[in-house]
Amino acid sequence: MTNIKIALELGAKKLKNSSPTPMLDAEILLCLVLNKNRLDLINIENKTLTNDQHLKFMSSIIRRSNFEPIAYITKQKEFWSKNIYINKNTLIPRPETEVLVDMTLTFLKNKKRPTFLDLGAGTGCISIALASEIKHIKGVAIDNCNKTLKICKQNLIHNKLSDRVIVKKRDILNNKFTQKFDLLISNPPYLREREFINICKSIKYFEPKNTLVADKYDGLKYLHFIIKNYRNNLKKNGILALEIGNYQFKKVGFMLKNYRFRLLKSFNLINNDIRCIIATKI
Repeated sequence: MTNIKIALELGAKKLKNSSPTPMLDAEILLCLVLNKNRLDLINIENKTLTNDQHLKFMSSIIRRSNFEPIAYITKQKEFWSKNIYINKNTLIPRPETEVLVDMTLTFLKNKKRPTFLDLGAGTGCISIALASEIKHIKGVAIDNCNKTLKICKQNLIHNKLSDRVIVKKRDILNNKFTQKFDLLISNPPYLREREFINICKSIKYFEPKNTLVADKYDGLKYLHFIIKNYRNNLKKNGILALEIGNYQFKKVGFMLKNYRFRLLKSFNLINNDIRCIIATKI
């Protein structure tokens, strides 16, 4: 029998070589087992774990020590202040994608009844953020994986937004849409194969490769297709919002110019690389 304080210390110690935040991770995993929040742990740190609780906690610690992301262990990730269900078939939502959503809001909020197309919806986090922020918006979210679409639908239902976002099984690289939208938004695969080989273990061994890797060459396969082939799906003054990879901005900028888009806004990471862009048709 182990009390909570000692269990946390032992858990954090086991995570020392696999996590930059071992104590935080241990607290989150113990909260999952106890169905408590982190503030509760302070008040109950001297209480004893049952054998079952201790086994579940240590099992999750072992998973994390093998570099499995916390989000896959807890099966959820916060995005836009909402709990998003995830599993091994979905990419884990990231802060940069919240930035992409935030960048679009300025351009959409003055439109009476805006519409959007979410290309490669995954968990549905982008659609959920847009629909929860703009009450009169409607959209279509597409993905080509049935298991991913199931999670997307589950998240939309959980957030009471399934009446405003239609989910469809479609391949980004096979555009059959004829309708026009105020916003085309996507966080597509944009890594090169060799980038994936050298990426951190928590991503390389656990996140679905097909949501990350675009091709062997420059990572631009999906970005080029979207810019070229979805242009006619934008309304007049509509906007294209994209996440792009490291060192891709120059080539993406050339694509935008070549297919008659004008860059409106971009977001730089700490290392000055551009991660998010907003453009409009000329």
